Amino acid sequence: MVEDGVSTLVPLEARLNKDYEITGYYVNDHNTSNDDLLKAYHMAKSAMTPLPKADIMKRLGVMAMVITVPKDFSPKVLAMKTEVLADKLTAYPADILLKCFDYIERHNKFWPTLSEFHEYMSWQVKPRKLMCEQLQKCIAKRTNLV
Repeated sequence: MVEDGVSTLVPLEARLNKDYEITGYYVNDHNTSNDDLLKAYHMAKSAMTPLPKADIMKRLGVMAMVITVPKDFSPKVLAMKTEVLADKLTAYPADILLKCFDYIERHNKFWPTLSEFHEYMSWQVKPRKLMCEQLQKCIAKRTNLV
């Protein structure tokens, strides 16, 4: 949906590899105003907004109630693991992270690792990052010319 929104402001074309994975974007900004280019960048950048750490901590607390936690996790260890995991998960967009929590709660039997979160989310975050990078390059190119 982010790509659809951005493409209403600037002509945007995804670049795909042989496995149909997005490897980048081409932005045809020749007939695009500076204002539309900036709006598109802010739209893409806002789609990268993370969930506040306090909200992540609450979701991890709920997850601890519905997923099996190893017996050797004392309350102190669980609190430390939750804190560290919450810190790491602030790097992901809120909407993608919330879907990931739902997925993990339904599919995991045991307390998840960071790599399990990353595996679920990384492929969803990559296009957004690439889009932001390309739009930022277009803006930088224009500001250097002006």
